[in-house]
Amino acid sequence: MNQKSLDFWFDHGSVKLWHDYQIIDVDGSTLRLPNTEDILDCYDPNKDSKGNPQGPPLARLNLLYDPLNQLCLSAKLDNLRVSELNQLVDQNWFWKSGQLVIADRHYDAFWLFAWLLERKVDFCIRLKKDQRRQVIKDFLMEGCSEKIVTVTPGRGARKKCRLHSVATDPITLRLIRVQLPSGEIEILATSVLDQKKIKFTDFGDLYHLRWPIEEKIKQLKFRVNIENWTGKSPFTVLQDVYAKLFGCNLMVWMANGLETEIEERSEKRSYDCQINWAHALSSFNRFLPRLFFGRALHTNLNRLHDLFMKCLSPIRPNRKYDRKHKSHKREFFMCYKFCC
Repeated sequence: MNQKSLDFWFDHGSVKLWHDYQIIDVDGSTLRLPNTEDILDCYDPNKDSKGNPQGPPLARLNLLYDPLNQLCLSAKLDNLRVSELNQLVDQNWFWKSGQLVIADRHYDAFWLFAWLLERKVDFCIRLKKDQRRQVIKDFLMEGCSEKIVTVTPGRGARKKCRLHSVATDPITLRLIRVQLPSGEIEILATSVLDQKKIKFTDFGDLYHLRWPIEEKIKQLKFRVNIENWTGKSPFTVLQDVYAKLFGCNLMVWMANGLETEIEERSEKRSYDCQINWAHALSSFNRFLPRLFFGRALHTNLNRLHDLFMKCLSPIRPNRKYDRKHKSHKREFFMCYKFCC
């Protein structure tokens, strides 16, 4: 259902692109599962540093997300023994030219670059600065803003290429240096070699488009409560994950036609506005059964529209806060409590 809805949307909807590219974020996270025998047959238990079982079993979630259109494209749920890179290539998604994948340094792998290039999919992936590739060290030493380099796979990279049936030929990449306001240097690798089509100054904003998938995963965990399972079987776990992703997409599609009205209201305010997604999600969950099983469909859609427009949030640009890394974890947070 989600795939058919996405196909219809990309064929007939007002799709947002970046330099004629469909942006696709990829990232992974873990989900806590019910601690039952059926679940443990499919997913490994969480273990401490000594290898002893500790806490509930965990599953690795890999998500493909369109940050411009705010849509969940595809998802894969596997055992923790399956890496995020293998989950990406096993995604049930149609890869084609015109797509641009954005990923963090966990996806820095020669065989993955080659795999994407074979499918004519472009990418912008952050590189690990402490790696042993000589071309990366030379680029850091030279201090230039961008450089087109040829990367030859080493023995380990060739082995992984053969494992995934990928050619081991050298590939050409464009390296981009991005300096953050904090002074930290990021190195990005992209397959977009045309320096006139996309300037190196645009890649900082492009890589910043990876942040929405972090917010989406946070929304799924704390607003949607994706870990609040309706059953204790592996099938129920998969059913809950895909049903909630489909529900999030339905909410986005219903809110899509409100942009013009929101812009008109923003003209009278100090800041531009956007939909308050926490309030919209709470309202949508209450109306979802009525949309599928109720009779007064148009009446419920109009009421949902009024609720979306009733609570708008101002967009305050350039707001940044220091990330606080806490040693303890909590299941629920007061700042992510349910909206009324």
